[in-house]
Amino acid sequence: MGGLRISRYNRVTFTYSFVNKDGMEYCVQKQTDTGAGVETVKYIWDNKNILQQYDITTEAQYNYQPQAYGNLVSQHQDSESSYYHYDGNFSTTALTDTSEVETDTYKYTAFGKQTILTGTTENPFTYKGEIGYLYDEQTGLFTLRARDYNPDQARFTSEDPIGLDSGESNFYSYVANDPVNVVDPSGLAKVECNYKRRSVRLQQWLYKTKKFDCNSLSKQKCCEDETPTEHDGRYHWSLVSSKWIGQPYSSPSTLPTSAP
Repeated sequence: MGGLRISRYNRVTFTYSFVNKDGMEYCVQKQTDTGAGVETVKYIWDNKNILQQYDITTEAQYNYQPQAYGNLVSQHQDSESSYYHYDGNFSTTALTDTSEVETDTYKYTAFGKQTILTGTTENPFTYKGEIGYLYDEQTGLFTLRARDYNPDQARFTSEDPIGLDSGESNFYSYVANDPVNVVDPSGLAKVECNYKRRSVRLQQWLYKTKKFDCNSLSKQKCCEDETPTEHDGRYHWSLVSSKWIGQPYSSPSTLPTSAP
């Protein structure tokens, strides 16, 4: 299956194919007519996540912690590695290099329009990047796996293919106009972000002391009435397996058995 989009500058053609056992069709190829020729980029998927994008050689490789949608940790391209840092709503706020030096920063509106960008690192995972929203700079659209989302219009560019089964009567609506509390990583149905958000003070403590893996900060949960030392180590709460997972820097302390 293919699709043609007219970008801000050139004609861009996307090809879709089945990529996983769920029978989902995702974008596997992008061709851009530059006027001087056609540039082709292909995507390799692992179930619902992009592992690599390449032309003749590998352009970028992405590394994740195991999770159905994203939990992107780092990317490697042009012999350089970058590590992702997120806010409490899954959006990329910064990239750091292997020396922990901040190279790029980002800020957005609630619906994903970029308001601040510093740095020059190529990075398609910006707004909601932790869960795999893929930004295409030429079209200005985010690919949410099954559909494209337009942050300028705050809506999808096509109808929801599952129709009323999505729970919405407006088939172009994005997260029922509640982007702070709801996400849609599949492009098919909204998912509530119902985990308890941490206080800014606790986030700063975790980052400064490096008691947690800072690349996954937005998925690590601590109750505000518990001291951070009770969660010593690189543990985070998994929404998929409903348990604390990760690798500690030292022998693990006692961890809660339920979600914060």
